[in-house]
Amino acid sequence: MNRQLRASLPILLLGVLLLNSCSISGDDPIIVPFVEDEFYAELWEDFSPQGRQIVLRLRTIEEVECENATIEYKFSRQGDNEQVLSIESIVLPDDCEEGSAPARSAISLGTLENGSYPLTLSLRDAVSADGRILISDEQMRLFIADGAGVKPLRAATRRIPNSTFWGYFDTGGDEAQVALAEGFLAELQAITQPQTIESGHYGYFSINSGTSLRWEEGTAADNESRLAFQFRIPDAEGVADIQSILADYRNTYGDTIAIAVYTTMGEEW
Repeated sequence: MNRQLRASLPILLLGVLLLNSCSISGDDPIIVPFVEDEFYAELWEDFSPQGRQIVLRLRTIEEVECENATIEYKFSRQGDNEQVLSIESIVLPDDCEEGSAPARSAISLGTLENGSYPLTLSLRDAVSADGRILISDEQMRLFIADGAGVKPLRAATRRIPNSTFWGYFDTGGDEAQVALAEGFLAELQAITQPQTIESGHYGYFSINSGTSLRWEEGTAADNESRLAFQFRIPDAEGVADIQSILADYRNTYGDTIAIAVYTTMGEEW
């Protein structure tokens, strides 16, 4: 059974919560008009062959003493548009991975068409704030009023253009591997279409000045030894050529290299 760390107050004071490994509860929540920020929220996209799904990702601002801690929540949709989210507790699983990291959870909002969606966000139904999600072809924007303990990690997440593939070549910091990675990218550039996209954060990576790509911060791939890239997917024949290059490198160099490739169709090559 998971060990759930619960707060009877609407503000989840992590320093207090983590002194206990059992439920902390009160008969009635104490209503306060404003609580300090305890959580970050951001919009993200999950890709699959069936299409794009909008995801609201939560994480604690402070780290907790368990690297795989999660955030328990309740989510519902009222009417056609309103998204309703209640953050319930922080959960430390029985198989706790030793170390410190933010507790995290991801809430699927499904397929949201372009438009404006009201968001009601609360901490255990005790204190709440109104927010709004704005979806367009180019970006997703998240607004949350002050006072409910949650704030946007960033105001906007840009959307990866259709027919894009991206990934990284892990050089391990070795000069010979760097040369190998540069050769790999040169082969990709020779058979793909050039694509310059707007600067900003794209969920999986960030673009600076239209060309410099950095993997998402805080992930294993956010490492200077991993050369990140993104290209536009060509026609079906070009896809076969890309996959052939990948197979050649993987078959030739085996476990000495690591190449990760993802697509807006939800595929991993």
